[in-house]
Amino acid sequence: MSMIKVEHDKRFSEETLTSEMRKGYSQYAKLTWNSISAMMCPETGLPSDHLHYPRAGEGLISEPNRVDKTNLTDIGFSLACAGAAASMGFIQPSEARQRIDQTLTTLEQMTTDLELFIPTTSGKGLLANWITPSTGKVLKEWPGSISAVKKHVSTVDMAWLMAFSKMTGAQFPQFNKRIQSYLNKIDLAFMFDPESGFFHGCYNLETQEFEDWEYKVISEARIAYLVGDQEMAEAMSKMIGHRTEQSYVCDSYGRQSRATYVGAFFEMGWPSLLIPEDELNPSWADMMQTTIQMQKDYGATHSCGHYGFSPGLGPDDQYHIYRVPDAGESRDKYIEPTGVITVAALVNMGLREPVETYRALARLHKEFPALVNPNYGDGDTVDTKTGNVQIDQLMHNQAAILLTCWNVVNHHEPQDIFMQASPDIAGIYQRYQL
Repeated sequence: MSMIKVEHDKRFSEETLTSEMRKGYSQYAKLTWNSISAMMCPETGLPSDHLHYPRAGEGLISEPNRVDKTNLTDIGFSLACAGAAASMGFIQPSEARQRIDQTLTTLEQMTTDLELFIPTTSGKGLLANWITPSTGKVLKEWPGSISAVKKHVSTVDMAWLMAFSKMTGAQFPQFNKRIQSYLNKIDLAFMFDPESGFFHGCYNLETQEFEDWEYKVISEARIAYLVGDQEMAEAMSKMIGHRTEQSYVCDSYGRQSRATYVGAFFEMGWPSLLIPEDELNPSWADMMQTTIQMQKDYGATHSCGHYGFSPGLGPDDQYHIYRVPDAGESRDKYIEPTGVITVAALVNMGLREPVETYRALARLHKEFPALVNPNYGDGDTVDTKTGNVQIDQLMHNQAAILLTCWNVVNHHEPQDIFMQASPDIAGIYQRYQL
C-alpha cells in the first residue's frame, strides 16, 4: 500500500522499545481485541458500547454480556479495530473484510431509515447518535431502565464515524466506493455555524433546535474541523486562536502550553491516534508533553503516582468525567473522584512515551491484579486509593487502547493510513501555531 509518510520523532519512536516491551504491547493488544470482538453483535456487525461482566458471588460468570446500546463513535472505532486486528495478525484479512462488509451493510441500511437518518437539505442528512446495535435502529430507552433517550445529532460523534470510515477506505480500498457513498450523504455542514465559525455541539431532534454551546476550545472535537470541507478545516484556525483567561497552563517544570476543554486526556489523545500532531508542528508536541506531565503531576498528589485521568465507567458503575481540573479551560463543577484511573488514558500516552507508559501500566497491573481479565484485557477503571476495580469495559476506551498499541507496535501505521486518506490535514497543522 502506498502511504504518505511522516518523519516520526526518533526521541519517542518505536525503536526505543525492547523486544520484550514490543511483545508485551502486542499481547496486550490481542487481549483487548478479544473484548472488542465480544462486543460485536452478530446480527448487524455493530458494536455494543458496554461489555458487562455479571458477578456471581466472589467469582465471575465466564462470558460477558453485551449491553444493547451503541453510538456513532463506537461504530467508527469498530471499523478501525477490524483493520487493527488484521494488521497485527489477530485475525485473517479475509475475516476483517467480512466484518467490515457486515458493518457497512448495516450503515447503508441506517441511512435509509428515516427515523434514524434525518434529512437536512439536497438529499443529505444526519444520523441520530444513539442506536440499538442488535437491530441497527434508533435507541429509544436506555437498557435496563425506562428512561427515554434524548434523540439528538452529535457533531463529534458524527465526525468520528467519518474519520474512521475514511481510514477504513484507505486500508481496504475495495470498500472505498461504498464508504464514500454514505459519507457523501452526511451533511456535516448542517452542524457548522458560519456566523460564529464554530461547530454546534448538538442538535436536539425533539425540539429541532441547536443546543446553546459550540466547540470553541481545543478538545477532541477538532476532528470535526478536519473531516469537513475546506471551509471547516480552515475554521480550525479560529478554534485554535480562541483564547480565554484559562487557555494557558503550566506543568511542574514550568512549561507552558494550551489547555484542553475539561482537562481529560482523551481530548488530546484521541485525534493523535490518527494524526501525528506532535510531529507536524512543534507547538503540538509541546502541548502533548505538557498535558502528559500535568497528568503525572496530578497523579503524584491524588492517586499514589498513578495517572490517566479521562472519562470512564467508575468502580461505582456510574460514568464519570475524570480529569485534571487545572489542565482544562472549563471551570464547571463536575470534578469527579480524583483517585480513579481510566486505563485507556494511560495507554494512550504511549503514543508519545511508549517506554514510560509500558512501565506505568506494568506497575498498575502489579498493584491491582483484579483489573486484569486473562481473556479480555483490562477493566475500564480502578480507584487507586481503595483498590476498587471496574471490570466492565467500554467500547471507545478499549478501541483507544487497541489503536494505540497498533501505532506503537506497527510503526505508526494507523496514522500513516489516515494521513493517506486526508493529506491536506498536514498543511492545517503546519500553518497554525498553538
